[in-house]
Amino acid sequence: MALHSLEMEASIEEIERVEDIIQYQILSTPALLIDGEIVSEGVVPEVEELVLVLKYSMDKLPKIKKILVPIDFSSVANNAFRFALYLAGHLECEITLLHVYHPYFDPDNPLAGGEKSETATNAQKRLDTFLGENSSPANNDKGLFNYKSIKKDLRIGFPADEITAFSKDFDLIVMGTTGDGDWLEQLFGSVSSHVAQYAHCPVLLIPGNARFKSFKTVVYASDRETNDKILIKQVVDAMQIPSDSVHLVHVEKKSSEEYLLRNGRYEQLPRTQKQTIKLTLADIESKSILKAMNEYAHSHHADLIILNTVQRSFLENLFHRSFTKQMILQTRIPLLILHSNPQSGQNLSPTEAKNAKFWS
Repeated sequence: MALHSLEMEASIEEIERVEDIIQYQILSTPALLIDGEIVSEGVVPEVEELVLVLKYSMDKLPKIKKILVPIDFSSVANNAFRFALYLAGHLECEITLLHVYHPYFDPDNPLAGGEKSETATNAQKRLDTFLGENSSPANNDKGLFNYKSIKKDLRIGFPADEITAFSKDFDLIVMGTTGDGDWLEQLFGSVSSHVAQYAHCPVLLIPGNARFKSFKTVVYASDRETNDKILIKQVVDAMQIPSDSVHLVHVEKKSSEEYLLRNGRYEQLPRTQKQTIKLTLADIESKSILKAMNEYAHSHHADLIILNTVQRSFLENLFHRSFTKQMILQTRIPLLILHSNPQSGQNLSPTEAKNAKFWS
């Protein structure tokens, strides 16, 4: 039924011999393998879960080739741009700087258009100055990037809407976020919150004081979704994360516990052609999911937190959006937002869902 709902054709083979099961490094039966890789163990998935598993397994994550960096000329945007430069050097991909501005509007003379051209000229000058101020030899000490290859773009309108629309052509957005600072940075913080939840590609949010140090410890915030381990494999490859760096962390809300960590378990994610991923598994009980997740990340010196915004019921989704926004505005660690399954159409029109690019 799952294959039929996706209109997929596939050959199905049942493996019963113990020696064959051992060969595939299966730890618990029943298990489901797709193209030789384990995607489910120890449970019999429901049809709806199988649909998700098949969809997430077959949509392979392409190599990150194009990064979009929206800027508003604040110190937070400056830091995010620097982070993106080193990340682009690490992943060997290109960067496009985007600035969205509002044209001058005179309420006493709404038909006047002379100021629009002048505003565009000023915005272009600011964009050129921004790039020039960050292109000194001192800022390229490791030789990881070539400023001449950085593209620039200007758009008129509301930043959140324009950035979201522009994201269709990119594999990753890197942008600054903060819950503190002056009014401009707070405004941009709200823009980053909107973009993180509605963009057409994954969004990497960079706090104002974060520096790129590679990803030695990564915390994946899990709600025990069927697709978590599939997405982890894809992110490890796309972001070039070491195979032993990922912590799969689940927080259960308990009013009686401030912070109770149940840790020490490990799990192997076998792969046919690539190095096995060694997961650190952590279950936490806490009054606050947000505080528990941040406390775990800080205590383990995490370089990155990953949040997967999967499809949920109406009430669960309302809570999840609130939690996501709090994480975005309060985190002091880079936060990678992965988006919903495009088949669900969540947050997108049918046309947008068809054309969207997701890490799923």
